[in-house]
Amino acid sequence: MKLYFNDLSCGDSSICLAENFDKVIRLFDLLKHLKDIYGHVNIILDRKLGGLSICDIKVAECDYKPDFNFDTRNLIKQLANYINNEAEIDGSHVFLHTSSGKESVLLGNACEYSMCAVSFTFGEEFETHEIKGTKDGRKRSILNLYDKDKIKDNREAVHPLNFVSRKECRKHDPIQSPLWNVGLTTAYHKTNKDRLDRLKDHPEQKISILSDFADVIAQLNGWELDEGLSKTNKTPDKYRRIYHPAKFSKRNAYISIDFEKPDIYFELHDKKGRHIGEYKWNGVKSGPADNTGHHDIIVR
Repeated sequence: MKLYFNDLSCGDSSICLAENFDKVIRLFDLLKHLKDIYGHVNIILDRKLGGLSICDIKVAECDYKPDFNFDTRNLIKQLANYINNEAEIDGSHVFLHTSSGKESVLLGNACEYSMCAVSFTFGEEFETHEIKGTKDGRKRSILNLYDKDKIKDNREAVHPLNFVSRKECRKHDPIQSPLWNVGLTTAYHKTNKDRLDRLKDHPEQKISILSDFADVIAQLNGWELDEGLSKTNKTPDKYRRIYHPAKFSKRNAYISIDFEKPDIYFELHDKKGRHIGEYKWNGVKSGPADNTGHHDIIVR
């Protein structure tokens, strides 16, 4: 999963980081919690972590300050495991935060590509589920994560679709690369494999378990559940769960769960609902088109 770092949340130089280190621990606990769920967390930052100023000190200087013991220095270094400072940042996307009056390119990119932000909480202004401001003269808001214990109150923010950039999805054709996000999908599948293995002993939970996992994997690849089509295609002897492209440029395909398999497989359909192939959760094509009509879906 990818999140944009809220660089406006680092606190000002009047705040002593050593005396407010619980805020760093709070962020670290959030990131660890997300990693335990999704297997991978990638925080997009526009500079090296060492060059980031947090409150009254730069991260790189923590090693030389007597106020920081081994444990606190080690925790800060562990934050580097979550940081990605090599991502492309478009400097033309600028977000103006309403309450502080400050601008952020990182938040501008989060806003532009419909992704979440992650924040420190040295001030109450970022202990909020939404960061409000303006971009290009229009009022906008960005979903915000700041505390693992608040996630249950902010389910929209942890919607996996918000961890995928429109910019990344636009590089792919839904028909040619329906499950393109292999790295993140693999991390999620590996982290949660124990629950999938329960299918062998609990076949009665098959639809429920496969649906839960397929929902996340579909969203991590830019697809969104289409409740209308799922309902239209449901019959007394067949349950359908169908997804439409949400963040792709092209809207020329659908995917649906193959509930006949013991793992997560998707049927791929063209824009008319005709079956054109089968794919495993890792993006590998696992079957050809079925021309019998058995796997087609009704599209209205």
